[in-house]
Amino acid sequence: MTKDEILEAAQKAIVESNASLVEETARRGLDEGIDPMELMNEGFIPGINKVGDLFGVGKLFLPELIQSAEVMQKATDIINAALPADQEKGMGKIVVGTVEGDIHDIGKTIVVSLFKANGFEVVDLGGTCPSIDSSRRRRRSVPI
Repeated sequence: MTKDEILEAAQKAIVESNASLVEETARRGLDEGIDPMELMNEGFIPGINKVGDLFGVGKLFLPELIQSAEVMQKATDIINAALPADQEKGMGKIVVGTVEGDIHDIGKTIVVSLFKANGFEVVDLGGTCPSIDSSRRRRRSVPI
């Protein structure tokens, strides 16, 4: 496969929520010598962006969006493992979480994937973070 074919396959795998194709394409791209960040930025990220666009116009539905986000996480994990240690965490540290009971955990998952793909160290607190207790105005701290 050519580099362009691999990048196109990466986009397609995300849009189709095809986990095995994502893994195969990520590994093949890395084996072919494609820079990990190029593979992410020109292959997988355009794929997840297309998923967002399709969801926005009603051509994809919530279950498909969730599947694509989970598949994108697989791509991110493979790419991040291939990055040199100094490049992987060179941009800074981001802490994310979703307040308990909020339905936006899906978006958080996508955002985490994009941050990781762009060299940020991400501390993901999950989707059930307690909110500020408004009657006591006490904040709960989480060690980083």
